[in-house]
Amino acid sequence: MVERTSQHRRTSRLQERGSKPTTTAQTRLEAIKLQLSLALTFCAVAETKLGFGRVDEARRLIQEVRYRCEFISRHLDQPGHVPPTAVDELRDQLVHVELRIFRVEPLFEDNG
Repeated sequence: MVERTSQHRRTSRLQERGSKPTTTAQTRLEAIKLQLSLALTFCAVAETKLGFGRVDEARRLIQEVRYRCEFISRHLDQPGHVPPTAVDELRDQLVHVELRIFRVEPLFEDNG
């Protein structure tokens, strides 16, 4: 009963705002988009860190980006995790992040 009341309050608040409730898959889609955006930001920060000779910090950032990419890839392999219409676009964005990683990694060798 408590769960039903809580859900009713949430639905009422959304209706008051003129929004429609999002599905869980849509919420996960938005979270993955944010993770991809953050991954690209981490790559840019890693490049900047390398420019200042902070190789270890840059390497940690790239490791974090790799972890995020693996995490996202596993979730995209799960049917229904995100709306099916979004999977191809997310995979394209994931490839873009992975290509960015491949551009950054050789810079580690140049910086020692």
